[in-house]
Amino acid sequence: LAVAQAPFVGFYGVWQGWPLYLLPFQAAFLLVHGAFEPLALWQWVYAIGYTAVLTGVSWWWAERQFEQFVVRRAGAPA
Repeated sequence: LAVAQAPFVGFYGVWQGWPLYLLPFQAAFLLVHGAFEPLALWQWVYAIGYTAVLTGVSWWWAERQFEQFVVRRAGAPA
């Protein structure tokens, strides 16, 4: 639960550091934050790029799991 709150630590100024940018929550949080306040170009590139990469990896993983647990088992005898 504490990891999920880490981006808010940076937002409220309690701690600013590059490790926050390794968390997937930070990219989404920056996108929301950018809707209300201006962001630097590198923050936009990070937020959009990291979100796109994580979406691609999640899609790839989900497709593999679907193939393994649904498609292959559908043809297996009961």
